[in-house]
Amino acid sequence: MYTCPCCGYATFAGAPGSLAACPVCDWQDDLQQLYSPFLASGANVHSLAEAQVRYVQFGGGPASSGYLRDPHWFPLWQQKADIPGNEPVAEATTYDLYYWLRTPRVSVPEQPVGLRRVRNRIIEYLELASSFEAQRQLQAAAPGMSAADEVLNQWEDWVTPDWKQHFTEPVFSAEERNGIAQFARVWGEIADGAPHPLPRLETLFATPNWQSLQRAAATLLAVFLLRGRSDEN
Repeated sequence: MYTCPCCGYATFAGAPGSLAACPVCDWQDDLQQLYSPFLASGANVHSLAEAQVRYVQFGGGPASSGYLRDPHWFPLWQQKADIPGNEPVAEATTYDLYYWLRTPRVSVPEQPVGLRRVRNRIIEYLELASSFEAQRQLQAAAPGMSAADEVLNQWEDWVTPDWKQHFTEPVFSAEERNGIAQFARVWGEIADGAPHPLPRLETLFATPNWQSLQRAAATLLAVFLLRGRSDEN
């Protein structure tokens, strides 16, 4: 079992990201919303930060009596210094919350499964961004969506602006971190100058910017594949 980030009760089994609903506060275990606490689009209508406020204000269901409350849990607006026995530190972030989740029955490991999953999702993104054929296949499989938008926007779904603080060894190697920084510069320049809406894929394939993005993604993918995918179990 591990702690629900919204209410602090040990209600979830398995690894973070299961999308299961907490029986105490009804928070759905959305990994992206865990790592982006102000993201209101996902399995939950409200962001994690807002859901915590609503839980504190209105409480949860009667199911809480059947679960252990994690004494080390704290909402995002609190500081670790508010918890007895801890040194004063900067305000809590989502990653602080993740690493500090503990219950009497289990401790979150220093290399959380969630972080290894993020690494694998980055690899999957790079496999898409580095292959024009993969982008064509995605568009053909889902004609109602824009594969070009997915290629451009998925990167920031997994690599947040403060990624350097959290993508640490041994989950991410030094070479991977350096590669992420280089790719992020290329991606940022292209994303900032991208037209809205994006043209069709075949039109983009002929543009220097999309070709630069493809080459940069292929270069970073090669770095990640030196170690391969992370174990998510």
